[in-house]
Amino acid sequence: MKGVLMFQIRRWNRSTDQSFFDHCQLESFKTTLPHAETFTDEEIQQKYEEFDKNDPIDMSSPGHVVFISETFDGQPAGLIWLHRREPFWRFIEPLAWIYNLHIIPKYRRRGLANQLLEKAEAWTKEQGLNLIALHVLERNTLARALYESCGYTLASSHNESYFYEKIII
Repeated sequence: MKGVLMFQIRRWNRSTDQSFFDHCQLESFKTTLPHAETFTDEEIQQKYEEFDKNDPIDMSSPGHVVFISETFDGQPAGLIWLHRREPFWRFIEPLAWIYNLHIIPKYRRRGLANQLLEKAEAWTKEQGLNLIALHVLERNTLARALYESCGYTLASSHNESYFYEKIII
């Protein structure tokens, strides 16, 4: 049944989904570390805490939304975290920013990332926004291929950072 989609998407509940959110954040952070396999779990956790301390994001501030993909029996399979952002850097109008898209490994290659991106794009439209954007590392070729296959275009690159965007009509 690997290819069959048997998932639902819902908004997160901070009180019941926080540990899943934290797990996904840490797992996604690991992918940003060159040679992550050489670090212990404790070292990775410490590096993540340092990163979070240096670049804190207040999830309780307005404009943040997280959608959880889960099996119909309630097992979380992935998430997408978005934020309505005011113009910054090269963006001249408010936009939706994807902070994280993470699928649990055993649920990958089943279309969940596409479903979550579609949900993010619908939310963007509901917010009256017409641009959604994100950052991904150059070496994350699987994520880059996913975004490109979903209509995201490379807006800019700098060192190892690639910035993608998609106009929502």
